Amino acid sequence: MIKMIKAKPTKSNKRKLEFVIDDLIAIKMRGIPFGATEKEIAQFFEQYQIVENAIKIGVYPSGLKTGEAVVLFKTVEEAKRAVVEKQGDTIGHRWVELIQIKYSQYISFDIM
Repeated sequence: MIKMIKAKPTKSNKRKLEFVIDDLIAIKMRGIPFGATEKEIAQFFEQYQIVENAIKIGVYPSGLKTGEAVVLFKTVEEAKRAVVEKQGDTIGHRWVELIQIKYSQYISFDIM
């Protein structure tokens, strides 16, 4: 059984997140370039332990990319570190927002 994780900014530091212990955690990326590839996203998180072949890039029914993606991390600690350290970094010329999401949201991400 997979437990879900919750993340919330603390009052003292909005970039610092508190995670509840869980088995799997995913991060949603917003604002990625429309031409971003899985390889570029993997490079963005190269210092972190992500699950292999677990990057999903959002695509509208028309086939156009949404500018969003989700990435599954191996541990809560790695996801927490990635959000704190990479929030607001860029891919190409685009500023990227990172948001912790439930595993069920990761699974259903490609359903538009």
